[in-house]
Amino acid sequence: MFQSSRLPSRSDISNLDVVTVRGGTRVVCVTSAGEAWLWDPSCDRWTCRSLPPAYEDHPDAEADLDCAAAGVHQGRVILAGGSENHGLAAWDLDGGAVLRTADDEDCPLWSVISFEVDGRLRFACGGANNPLVGLWGPSGGELVELDNDHRDGILSLAAGRLADRTLLAAGGFDSLVTLWDLRSRERIATFSDAEGKVWALALTSLDRRPIVFGGMESGYLYVWDADGSLVTTLNCHDKRIESLDAAVVGGRTTAITAARDGTVRTWDLAEGRQLGEVNAGDIAKVLITRFGDRQVALAGGREGTIRGWYLS
Repeated sequence: MFQSSRLPSRSDISNLDVVTVRGGTRVVCVTSAGEAWLWDPSCDRWTCRSLPPAYEDHPDAEADLDCAAAGVHQGRVILAGGSENHGLAAWDLDGGAVLRTADDEDCPLWSVISFEVDGRLRFACGGANNPLVGLWGPSGGELVELDNDHRDGILSLAAGRLADRTLLAAGGFDSLVTLWDLRSRERIATFSDAEGKVWALALTSLDRRPIVFGGMESGYLYVWDADGSLVTTLNCHDKRIESLDAAVVGGRTTAITAARDGTVRTWDLAEGRQLGEVNAGDIAKVLITRFGDRQVALAGGREGTIRGWYLS
């Protein structure tokens, strides 16, 4: 482990994301108490950012973010998220203002991610009690709904640039996984051979081909080619995988999985084997990012602690 840090408020971390702004890496954390914090890992400094109420009908409500993601727009850090109680909203974390809200505040959400297409920040959101997969910009424009065959809520989203395309994957309660090209918004494939709910997704490459990873209710990790054909399954955990990320690290396709059994594990996906020791803890979110020239894994815990370790 290269670093561990505790939120000053000691609130539970429910979501985290990473942004690069003004030449530095910052980790954006959202807590169960509706707080937003920026963590600078280079000096272990925490900065709290206020999240004013997003909707005029609820002027005294704290930010309610079951799902959230962050990105950079015009040099400013933007946080977007929603919950089972209301639709997507976005805040300017530098200025502390509500940037915009969705037209329908009653469209609850289970999942939100950020991505860039042609250098422009966008957010994707997934409905909590409906099969909505929508695209949304921080500075204006209506929510764009993507064509899909999902029949229930969207639990998980992932975006990534593979080969020459930026792709979006969505999975949910109905066991389906759908893949789109984000530039053309064309649906590429729908995978229907998953068993159980798809709680987490990641996109990367394996043997130089685009791969989709799905963390399942059963604790298994499913691996698909981008055309929807199943490559393999891996028995990772005793209980459902709640968060995962994957990347090529030192030429090896590596995944990090966090499950409801209280473990975080690292995997060599080409060989289908676990790497190193099991990390224990009640983890809400894991991700793989880069600090300088080193790739690292981050885990945000429900006890309010971020843990990070080098991947090598």
